[in-house]
Amino acid sequence: MSKDFTNEDTISAGWGLIGDPHQGYGQPPILLALNQTVTDASKCREAYLTVLVDVNYNDGQICTGGEKRKNTCKGDSGGPLYWKGSFEPDISARTFLLGITSHGPGSCMIEFPSVFTRTNFFMKWIVRLGEWNTTGDPDCQGHLCAPPVQDINIAEVMVHNDYSLSRFSVKNDIALIRLETPAKLNSFVQPVCLPYGAAMRKDFTNEDTISAGWGRLGDPNQGYGRPSILLALNLTVTDASKCRKIYSTKFIDVNYNDGQICAGGDKRKNTCKGDSGGPLYWKGSFEPDISARTFLLGITSHGARSCMIEFPAVFTRINFFMKWILDHMKE
Repeated sequence: MSKDFTNEDTISAGWGLIGDPHQGYGQPPILLALNQTVTDASKCREAYLTVLVDVNYNDGQICTGGEKRKNTCKGDSGGPLYWKGSFEPDISARTFLLGITSHGPGSCMIEFPSVFTRTNFFMKWIVRLGEWNTTGDPDCQGHLCAPPVQDINIAEVMVHNDYSLSRFSVKNDIALIRLETPAKLNSFVQPVCLPYGAAMRKDFTNEDTISAGWGRLGDPNQGYGRPSILLALNLTVTDASKCRKIYSTKFIDVNYNDGQICAGGDKRKNTCKGDSGGPLYWKGSFEPDISARTFLLGITSHGARSCMIEFPAVFTRINFFMKWILDHMKE
């Protein structure tokens, strides 16, 4: 929490513009990653003051880069800034979320650092439970209203120690969040079942699932924005070989044996930017004397650059990571 990351090597990632659009640069079809060095706080602030913008590490910001033609760009906002290392002598290097892409100079090609939201500054921030409509609280439909949302401080974030992100693959895309205080369960805040028993071996191909999130309704260049209410979408699990073949056309490796699973692929019916980290649910039962329950089958990971084309979305497959989840859970 107190480490000064100045001059540390980091990795940022995103599908943002490759350069200034008026110079003919567009957006890549695949996820790109970039190595950048954390900039000294005073140096970054001095650079931004020349364009009358205040950047302050003490207000939860951090900067990287500054090399010509090597920067984040429009479309990368909200993406991750990773740092690999360890804070304990008996624990090997892990991947930590150091920042979230915030903003930068008008041109992506000049010698100017990028600004990120500094994650460790906001570790005492919150997880919100029971949200449906982001424009009000409590959420109501007619005369039926849910209890007020629950904002709970985050005590710890545990990112998978083998998480990796490159232009060709996303692996072990999973993390756990430990809350400072327990959630209060009600009709609108309930736990979801995790896979067990037969679910650990089940092939979910062609099974019906439900994904949910506040992600974009479509491509922003076609006028689509983000919804104010939580949306859900029925998706069918895609055959493993079919999904891998589709992504191989974009030189991206998707492999169910590495803990991934795909769903959807219908035109104009997909997850989109802003849905990452959301759930993929499956309703069913593995025991004859137990009625259908809702299981967390996956976590939204990534997909095609356009949300409107016939391309399946990729999810982290939960039953593959059950040992890791159980090993890292705490009371």
